[in-house]
Amino acid sequence: MHDHYSKNGVGLSITGIHALELFTLPVGYTKRWVNDFLSDPSPPRARELRQAFEIPHLAWSGSRPTVREQGMRLTKSHGLKTYAGPWGTRLAHPVEAMVAAAPYLSQWRLTACLDALMSGALQIPEFTPQPAMTNEEITAAISHLPARNPAVIAAKRALRNAAEPVWSPMETLVRRMVVTQGFPEPILNHPVMIEGELAYPDLSWPELRVGLEYNGEIHLLDRRTYGTEMNRIRTFQDHGWDLNILVLDDLEDPALRWKWIQWLAEKLNRRSQRAG
Repeated sequence: MHDHYSKNGVGLSITGIHALELFTLPVGYTKRWVNDFLSDPSPPRARELRQAFEIPHLAWSGSRPTVREQGMRLTKSHGLKTYAGPWGTRLAHPVEAMVAAAPYLSQWRLTACLDALMSGALQIPEFTPQPAMTNEEITAAISHLPARNPAVIAAKRALRNAAEPVWSPMETLVRRMVVTQGFPEPILNHPVMIEGELAYPDLSWPELRVGLEYNGEIHLLDRRTYGTEMNRIRTFQDHGWDLNILVLDDLEDPALRWKWIQWLAEKLNRRSQRAG
């Protein structure tokens, strides 16, 4: 469809969910417990997310094309920079695409997309990676969008919760869970020199030597990765760190969730008292 309409000089670009996917940003579903725990409202079109993945979403600039085909969405572009995409396409600016997708995505997902934008290069298939965006660049891009639009308001709120450097959406989720519980803002992927090598705990309070790590499936399915991770954890502990390793069950199961939250409260309090 992009190719067909672009031949008419309309200047269409892929936007919304599909553009974010092509930028390799972490769009996806959000389970209800996440919104409940973070006290985030459910996005207004959350139930339509599956459909949004299946329907082409294009942004137009200039004159609006006449469309007879069913099963696609067209929205007006606000003139932000576009990017060359695979198959001869153009991709809407990632901030504009995120605002187009915002009605379907939770606050956690929006924040994770922004974390990824600020933390690493934009990985567009078939193209040289584009530089990461700064908070200031994202803020400037949002300022060109309609301020009273609910999706723009949602993007601004997500930006207030964004941070860097973050290497996975689960790091974003754990950080938001920690801050929601009133803990001090952790430092993300802080370099720690141990036995001549740098290590980077996902979330940490370095002055207190307390940290949290989230281990995804790769740590369980790859024996070498699992062994390397266990050795790294022991090394941290040998050097006076309290490091807790979390997996998905620790986040989803209420009993396990409160167990590590209580552990974190105890460790931070105890070490703060020692430091005082």
